[in-house]
Amino acid sequence: MISTSLTQARNASTGHWIVRDLSSGKFYATDNNLPVKDIEMRDTAQPSFIVPSNNQERALIAEKAVLDFLNNNA
Repeated sequence: MISTSLTQARNASTGHWIVRDLSSGKFYATDNNLPVKDIEMRDTAQPSFIVPSNNQERALIAEKAVLDFLNNNA
């Protein structure tokens, strides 16, 4: 059965699946680049703009910062 309180989308920059808990408004990223079973999939999250110098390490740092910000302001 698919969870109705959780949704997920893939971050194209890092490959991680970002899961959102709709009841608490909290976000978290998966560790293994695989979608979480039994959670509804949303469209892939695309970067708002492409930065040629953007690399995987910077994308991971940015993803963590955004998730921390969203979770602290939920």
